[in-house]
Amino acid sequence: MEHIFVESTILLSFVEEQLTSEYILANYQYIIPEFATIETFDKLKNDFMFLYNGQLHNIINLEDILIILHKYKINKYYNIMIENTIWNILRLTYKPMFLCSEIIQ
Repeated sequence: MEHIFVESTILLSFVEEQLTSEYILANYQYIIPEFATIETFDKLKNDFMFLYNGQLHNIINLEDILIILHKYKINKYYNIMIENTIWNILRLTYKPMFLCSEIIQ
């Protein structure tokens, strides 16, 4: 998870030094409000690991991951997930339910 957030242009603007995975891991609950609760962190950490390892078929919380990638402008992984999501929609294996209008457009 922390390796993905290193790519965030939003988080990069908050820190004066280089954004590192160590910094994110130590401070995620303060800099990423979505992970303020341990339940949310536990729910999504495996999905981020699957994304980082290219195991997109194992991601369970697809919409949550897409929304977070979009919000924090993690473009590299966002583009990977968007392509995967589009293919899943075309294959009729996924129907978006809660994606924001910016992502759908």
